Amino acid sequence: MGSEDSESSSTEKGESSLDIETHSSADVFETLGSETRIEILEALGNPPGEKMSFTELYKAVEIDDSGNFAYHLNRVLGTFVLKEDEQYLLSHAGEQVVGSVQAGTYQAKATVEPAAFGGTCQLCGGELIFEYTQERVRVYCDECGAGRSFPFPPGCLPDYDIEELPAVSARWYRTHVKRVLDRFCPLCAGEMSGELIHGVNEDSDPPEPSLARFSCITCGKQVHLTGATIATFHPVFEGFLFEHGFDTRCGPHSEVWAALDDTTETTHTRDPLSIEVTFTHDGETVTGFVEEDASLTNVERQW
Repeated sequence: MGSEDSESSSTEKGESSLDIETHSSADVFETLGSETRIEILEALGNPPGEKMSFTELYKAVEIDDSGNFAYHLNRVLGTFVLKEDEQYLLSHAGEQVVGSVQAGTYQAKATVEPAAFGGTCQLCGGELIFEYTQERVRVYCDECGAGRSFPFPPGCLPDYDIEELPAVSARWYRTHVKRVLDRFCPLCAGEMSGELIHGVNEDSDPPEPSLARFSCITCGKQVHLTGATIATFHPVFEGFLFEHGFDTRCGPHSEVWAALDDTTETTHTRDPLSIEVTFTHDGETVTGFVEEDASLTNVERQW
């Protein structure tokens, strides 16, 4: 990539500085538009983190002309491939490309037809349905339609039996939510801001839960979570649930909430907006407040 297509900036922070060099998206994807270059990345990604000499890498790629190979290697060098002590290894960007290829992000298309898996809707008691289409998992109630939808890599599907997918996708969803709550965008890793956009509508039937919106300041990606979900992932709430025998890793959180002696979510204040979330089981209570920036504060366990 020519230097004329890049930008560089330096931002001072005290005695140190941050240097960022960016390239046009068109140039980046054009660089990947070669079977030989993709083979180079895949060779270095088997397994990721391994270093290879020029000779080892040349032997691993199906190309007869070493000069032609060197040309393609130089095209990905510095962006997707790094060179250390005369050996080559994937950069973080290169690992992301190889990981996306292995996950089937760009090539695989898969569908799992809707099927019940034994879950129960917390809102109406209906049967929960699992389906996979357009690279997204949907878990929803066959009676009231309430549920959730989230991205799930198609490359994961062949590794599991269909009966395992609801639990597997629940574990994946857990990593997705944890990343959002740590304020990292699941799409671009940019910083996410949080905002509690509405409280609990107790007059609706069933009562409408609160909703917080997390927005990436880099790419604009948005993720919506309820106050109860935000609380469920807090270490104190997680410890409470685990000590009472509930595992949030293996199924919809709504099933865990329904199994507790009591789960309540109420609007605490309206200006600024805040939500109180309380879980109760076996005489013990854990409480927290979801604030206007979608952070959880004042978490307490009471016996």
